[in-house]
Amino acid sequence: QTGGAIYAGSNAGSTHLNIAGNTLFSGNRASASGGAIYVTGANNTIHLNTTQGDIAFTQNKANGLSNAIHMEKNTTLTISGNNDVYFEDPISSGALGNNNLIKTGTGFVQFMGNHVLNPDGQAGGKVDIQGGTFRLGAGGKFVTGGTVGTDLFTVETLGSLAGSGNITSLDGFLIKGTFNLDSASFAIPSNLDGSVQ
Repeated sequence: QTGGAIYAGSNAGSTHLNIAGNTLFSGNRASASGGAIYVTGANNTIHLNTTQGDIAFTQNKANGLSNAIHMEKNTTLTISGNNDVYFEDPISSGALGNNNLIKTGTGFVQFMGNHVLNPDGQAGGKVDIQGGTFRLGAGGKFVTGGTVGTDLFTVETLGSLAGSGNITSLDGFLIKGTFNLDSASFAIPSNLDGSVQ
């Protein structure tokens, strides 16, 4: 079983998955990949839209290991809106990769633990923080993968990078916005109404 709560896509087609705010993914299980969400296809997007509230992932597991979203290949994870996204479970990638991340809006996205956006040596791995904050919790790791000379980890003028984890980007960083080295982390709000289990 792949996708403990949501399986989206096919090898040949394109998948466009939209998740609205005020949503909690908690306690989902997959025997293979994608503790909460599994996405695959030829040209895919996962849109986490926080306009109506926060979105959080916690206590989801795939093959017995903590996991929120598995992007098998060809997927752009887009985070928008003025509220926040909490990843207490990691995101992961399949071997073919070609996965990217775009953050807009004024809210933050917080990653706790160890995350792999894209494998090394495969196309993809672009991170573009156009607005809001990308926060990596203390002791956490975020690997962009990709190939040298293709995709930077970019923090635009209205974006910020915060936390105290370790980010690995093969093509380097372009920081136009703010950088805050701190040990802060934020708990998932207790008032999220839309639970996906």
